[in-house]
Amino acid sequence: MKTLKNLYLPTLLVCFTILTYAQEPATITLVSSKNLNGATQLVVDLDGDFTTDTWTKDYVRIEIEIKANNVSREVVKHLIRKARFRIKTQNIDSESMRLYMPNLQLPVYINGKKLSEDISYKISVPKGIYIIDKSQAELLSRNFNKNNSQQ
Repeated sequence: MKTLKNLYLPTLLVCFTILTYAQEPATITLVSSKNLNGATQLVVDLDGDFTTDTWTKDYVRIEIEIKANNVSREVVKHLIRKARFRIKTQNIDSESMRLYMPNLQLPVYINGKKLSEDISYKISVPKGIYIIDKSQAELLSRNFNKNNSQQ
């Protein structure tokens, strides 16, 4: 009987640890670098929060932190291999370049449940590069089109 009591507490602790660990989101950090190709403005068209800082290099560095809920780390790695989190660039004009992640627009279902992802970015740019959030770019574009249509 005493042996059973001695096994009860460790078994309970192991079960509690497994349940706690299983509920943690799978977190992976990726790093991507992009050449500015002479652009002086960077339009950030990414879903999620981002922070920016400047550095002495002549290219953009993006750290992507992915927290995927209710999936394993192996599933997130598979999605990385399938380019779900690949950042692309688009030259808007000679001065502006857009950063975007087109594959995030496609929903992913695992076992009938939609994948829940929290993605944040840390963007390092050379000094003198002007950063525009996509919401600011849309507002500027609407104001520009509105002002031009009134003339």
